[in-house]
Amino acid sequence: MLKIYNLKIMGIGPIKNLELAFDNHFNIICGQNGIGKTTILDCLAQSFG
Repeated sequence: MLKIYNLKIMGIGPIKNLELAFDNHFNIICGQNGIGKTTILDCLAQSFG
């Protein structure tokens, strides 16, 4: 099984600099519109492509 432990995004979309550490069991990404939630998911998806 593949697990992602952390993610670093710099200068993509509305995100200037972001470092995330993921929990082993459950993670939620929430926030206001335009803050970069979809950008985080797109970066994760591009990591596998």
